[in-house]
Amino acid sequence: MALRIDELFGVREDLAAKLREAGLTDSDKLLAATATPHQRAEVASKLGVDTKEVLELANR
Repeated sequence: MALRIDELFGVREDLAAKLREAGLTDSDKLLAATATPHQRAEVASKLGVDTKEVLELANR
């Protein structure tokens, strides 16, 4: 069961907005888009955040 991005624990509203803009609207889409280190780097670049933050989001 997928959670909306803004329902994930500890996700800041500004980051949730960036995720939605990137098409990552729920936890299933986030997990699919961040499965590999290369994918996480791409998402981090799109969001303007560190890859570590993307990994932490994916692990929530």
